[in-house]
Amino acid sequence: MKSPRFYVLTIALLLCLSGFTFTKTSRTLNHQESKNVKVTNRTSTFQVTDAQRVEEQLTLSFMNNDGRRVTAFVITIGKGYSIKEDFITSEVSDEVGIKPRQTFQRTYPFPSSPLQSTDVTLQAAVFDDKTGDGNPIIFEEIMDTRLGQALQIKRSIKLLEQYVDSLNGQDSVGKLKAELEVHLSRPETETLAALQELQGVGTINRSNKSSVSDSVYAGLAAGRTDVLRRVAELEHCANRKLKLLSITTYYHKLLERL
Repeated sequence: MKSPRFYVLTIALLLCLSGFTFTKTSRTLNHQESKNVKVTNRTSTFQVTDAQRVEEQLTLSFMNNDGRRVTAFVITIGKGYSIKEDFITSEVSDEVGIKPRQTFQRTYPFPSSPLQSTDVTLQAAVFDDKTGDGNPIIFEEIMDTRLGQALQIKRSIKLLEQYVDSLNGQDSVGKLKAELEVHLSRPETETLAALQELQGVGTINRSNKSSVSDSVYAGLAAGRTDVLRRVAELEHCANRKLKLLSITTYYHKLLERL
């Protein structure tokens, strides 16, 4: 009959072996989950310092090597997935974006479809002086989107300011919303004429047709949604005049950035 000491030693040995196997397996899994990602950089502005993929998350780090502040950039993954960061809508500071020599890091969803290319490309950047770097088509799309936003804000500011002193009851909020709906949904002929006045902010279309580009339409839609959302919040404000003043102040500042 084997001694109790024999069984104790056997159990201890098995535990050590299982612990070694678990640790080795865990390290192997972690190594498989975290992968370096190659990034094609079409800008001279950014220096990519790190790119890691962990499962379906992509973490990118890059430094702004330009002397100007970057207010927007676009990353593409494969052919159908695009990520745009546009900092100009920030309400925190007058100096928005990525400062010169500043390193920016963020984690984004990574498409998991095995049928699509997953090449990561840093496509374009926009500076605080409204010039750009990188892919010129994507730069112009960013500016077109901003152009659409700028038009909707310009359409809204005058009407918002008219209501500052008269926005008291619930009916006045409803009336303001109804008037804004009309102002923000003008026919395309009027929109084209208004865009001509703001053409310095961007371009009207890519194909020289008498219609606005998809990017301008995206900006028009985004601007409309933002204005109506902020006005809807007035219904729940105790001091509607103060809230409306803050909205108009923000839009004046945003219009300068756009």
